[in-house]
Amino acid sequence: MAGLLQIVAVFGSAILFYSMNKEYWGDNYIIASIFDMPAQLFVAGFMVVVFSFTSGEVDNLLMKVCSFVPFTSSMAMFTRIAMSTVPWYEILISIVILIGSVAGVGVVSAKIYRVGVLLYGTTPKIGSILKAVWKA
Repeated sequence: MAGLLQIVAVFGSAILFYSMNKEYWGDNYIIASIFDMPAQLFVAGFMVVVFSFTSGEVDNLLMKVCSFVPFTSSMAMFTRIAMSTVPWYEILISIVILIGSVAGVGVVSAKIYRVGVLLYGTTPKIGSILKAVWKA
């Protein structure tokens, strides 16, 4: 119940405030991409956790895999920790993968932003974009 309440509070307030200020954001691609994100990725991870939880076997192979995938690790690893005994090194590996993926996405995002600034005003061609991202 606490997790569900937290999800409703975070996503509910985000959707509420976005809806209240929709005309301000206009055609902002970044904001639109966040709110147009398909829910299947989140729902799929949530369903894996719920089905594993209700079956009574929290340490099945699918839950172990989801414990290391960054999109589902926050739900799957916490469920495994709460409902079974997880070795410390698996928790550490999950945290390292999550931190590494956040850092990796940050680096790629910074490169994409830099390329967008460098190529501002020119017609983007896939070759020039890839070349600029590789150099950035």
